[in-house]
Amino acid sequence: MAMLQVIASGLAGVERLEFHSVGTAGREAFDSALRLIEEDLGVVDAGARALARRIAVMGFEWGTSDGN
Repeated sequence: MAMLQVIASGLAGVERLEFHSVGTAGREAFDSALRLIEEDLGVVDAGARALARRIAVMGFEWGTSDGN
């Protein structure tokens, strides 16, 4: 979810994103998302459709809801 929020805000031209997480696990998830975006997806110049394809091939799966 963190990765989607960061990517969506970037595509929308948002200059600053406030991300609130609960505890260390939330911060680690956010940091992991940033690393994936920067290292595995590279610069997002190809547009939303190409970016969606890149994310799809990464094979993410839905987790279990925590009720939020």
